[in-house]
Amino acid sequence: MQYSQKIDIIENIQVKQEISFARIPVGTIFHYNGTLWEKRSTRTAHVWGMPHRWFYFSKTDMVQ
Repeated sequence: MQYSQKIDIIENIQVKQEISFARIPVGTIFHYNGTLWEKRSTRTAHVWGMPHRWFYFSKTDMVQ
């Protein structure tokens, strides 16, 4: 992934309001705490571009 692609995604995400982690569909790229993530299941996501780094999220975590 190129730096310019990442900037475009962040700019488009910043326009959106925050919603809970549970409300976004699986496979969606979202912004949380300064990092881009890709939702992989109802409770997990990985750092976008690094599918070997998975983390658990609370269903009530607010993401963009």
